[in-house]
Amino acid sequence: MRLHPVISWFAATLIAFAPFNASAQETQQSASVRDRPRPEYDPLGLRFGGFDLNARLDVGVAHVDNIFGTETNAQGDQVYTIAPQAQLTSHWSRNALDIEAGYQHTAYDKFSSQDTNTGFVSTHGLLQLGANTEVNASAGYARQVEPRTDPDALQAGKPVLYDVAQGGASISQSFNYLRLTASGLRIDSKYHDVGAIDQKFRDNVDDSGTLRAEYAITPRIGIVGQASLDHRRYNNDPNATSNGRTYLVGAHIQFTDLMQGEVTVGEFQRRYHGGERLNGVAVNANLEWYITPLTTLAFTANRGAQEQGATTDFPYVESQYGARADHELLRNLILSAGAGFGERKYRVIDRKDDFDYGEVDANYLLNRRVALTLDYRHDNINSTGLNRYRNSDVNTVSLGVSLRL
Repeated sequence: MRLHPVISWFAATLIAFAPFNASAQETQQSASVRDRPRPEYDPLGLRFGGFDLNARLDVGVAHVDNIFGTETNAQGDQVYTIAPQAQLTSHWSRNALDIEAGYQHTAYDKFSSQDTNTGFVSTHGLLQLGANTEVNASAGYARQVEPRTDPDALQAGKPVLYDVAQGGASISQSFNYLRLTASGLRIDSKYHDVGAIDQKFRDNVDDSGTLRAEYAITPRIGIVGQASLDHRRYNNDPNATSNGRTYLVGAHIQFTDLMQGEVTVGEFQRRYHGGERLNGVAVNANLEWYITPLTTLAFTANRGAQEQGATTDFPYVESQYGARADHELLRNLILSAGAGFGERKYRVIDRKDDFDYGEVDANYLLNRRVALTLDYRHDNINSTGLNRYRNSDVNTVSLGVSLRL
């Protein structure tokens, strides 16, 4: 946890002493190694009037040495995936509309009972109301599968599927150096039964509202203040229903060729109808550091209150921190490495979960139409205490091909 203030101080120092140049660079957002345009390799897509259509088909094969995430008697298998995805994006002069959809079929070689079909559809719209006011709205639906590496994953014979529907809107107003934003979001999660195991007690609806203020001190640095309230309702488990609030302050780094992102700290509070209360230091940080034009470092940090997914009466405080490095070895070859760690500390029962992961991958762009990926990932969970859940190690090696429109 000591990494957070050190990184924040170091980032602020670098930017504060960076030379100031009143040039076009400061009005263009820098891009990471992964996100920057590559005109000679980026897919062209198709244009339909005021829209651009981009689509791809991802096909992959992976070997997982512990597909059930168990502590003993690990079972390995080959896993095959096929995932088409399409995105329709407007290129209007002022307003914007984006529609995206995707599907994934996952098939296991030996354990066909673990096969799943997941997918999503989402839309986002931007409406400019004058020079200083904009309205954003979004909606989406997804069918997802609970990862076996989740410390709270239900130990059932079949995968746990759940549906997530969400919708939200925000309005932002700028006043010279000050920008104010008000937003609201609803997330409705519904779990599928697993055989004879009833999962309805996990269904929940989370309604949240946020007020945010950003003030630009310089073209490079702004200060941020944010207050969020939410109500998380479990219809079939009233004791797990809760009210939460989070207050954050920090710095927003924007439009610079050295670093960009946001680092905030504050306080969180969550009160459950069953009587439990959680509070503590809240952290929310995302920072990209462009060490060189060919190398990007990304840092993330989050800390807040949650409740156990499989038994919602047990709340906990979750902290997680991560870092990732992306390096452009060749114009069409990107090498990456990432690592992260965290903990879940329970307040009602004697249990503490430590988890960490490590990952290395390579992304090779053959041309505009074809890209190859090779990835290795290690996930580890260590649970301790009288009510410990389970320990597990999972290693995954995967190879993928992406065919792009």
